[in-house]
Amino acid sequence: MSRAAIAGDIAGSRFEWSVWEGATVASASCAGFEPEAPTRAALGERAASFDLFHADAHPTDDSVLMLAVMDWLLEGGDPRTHLRRQFRSAPRPELFGKFFRAWAEADTDSPCGSVGNGAAMRMAPVAYAAGSADEALALARENALATHATAEGIAGAQAMALGVFRALEGEAPDAIGGEISARFGYDLDRPLDAWRPGYRFTSACPLTVPVAFRAFMESSSHERAVRAAVSIGGDTDTIACMAGALAGARWGFSAGAGAQVAAKLGHGLMRTVDEFERRHPRRLPAGNG
Repeated sequence: MSRAAIAGDIAGSRFEWSVWEGATVASASCAGFEPEAPTRAALGERAASFDLFHADAHPTDDSVLMLAVMDWLLEGGDPRTHLRRQFRSAPRPELFGKFFRAWAEADTDSPCGSVGNGAAMRMAPVAYAAGSADEALALARENALATHATAEGIAGAQAMALGVFRALEGEAPDAIGGEISARFGYDLDRPLDAWRPGYRFTSACPLTVPVAFRAFMESSSHERAVRAAVSIGGDTDTIACMAGALAGARWGFSAGAGAQVAAKLGHGLMRTVDEFERRHPRRLPAGNG
């Protein structure tokens, strides 16, 4: 269910900008997209035991914009309308990414041209609504183009939509990784342990989407994937959101965790999630129910 992605966002929210203990902070950039600020905390082995739904954990812009995609899939129309509507109703618009915020406030039809993961992070609902892999790719492209008219931004969005779609079909994580790598050129053979040293905050798609896939590929449950994603540090809410989407589609999501998500989102936002999940229920993969 789509709330598996929201759970990852919530779990990762309080660790954003963190780094793995002992890591050497290194500069990383992609297509002119520079990491934004110094790291401020260390994770280390805490990733294996932290409270996923701690009192300080909260939904971020990732969850809010995922709800905008749900609205779009439920109601149709221009995806920009739904994205802006959710942004304008958000209690803390300052938490949104600077490129998206500038785009939403400008009320322009032109996309912001970002290579960031803002489109990829919101694509899980597309996989549930699509009737085929081709439809998932087309819907992801259409929605991503509203804000991320770059090859990197669109690739990240399509990779997430296709990955979650394949997970819903019951494909093995390694097989999903192989298809995503072949189609989008991501290096998904690189293990998380190779990413950790020197990894620092960036929201560039080529430096975050592959990490989310590896967290999924190295896990066997939703919770393990989310913890693995958070252990990398950096843009932890978004990486865990994407990893949680993949893992929840493949292995399911506990009722208890679902209740925690509902409590964190609140009744108003949960109405959209409940209606979307009623209209687009999770398809149980063969041998996974």
